[in-house]
Amino acid sequence: MVKREDDIAKRGRGRPPKQPRNISENANKVRVACGVRESAQLLGIGVTSLYELLSAAEIRSFCVGTRRLIPFSELQRFVASKLA
Repeated sequence: MVKREDDIAKRGRGRPPKQPRNISENANKVRVACGVRESAQLLGIGVTSLYELLSAAEIRSFCVGTRRLIPFSELQRFVASKLA
């Protein structure tokens, strides 16, 4: 076993260890949308109920690839419309 590990180390194979992310990198970034599960959690409803609202066009969303995202402004608009 030791020989194989030495060979791998000499050839430079294997993935180098991941460096920890600097949290301050993301501190200046402002998120404008979130996924379906997070949106449901923010509204305090289930994912199925949120999909029903999406299919009824009560909440608008958009897709990036296969991921469906909902703008935070749309969540705020929906809540405001329910309070009015």
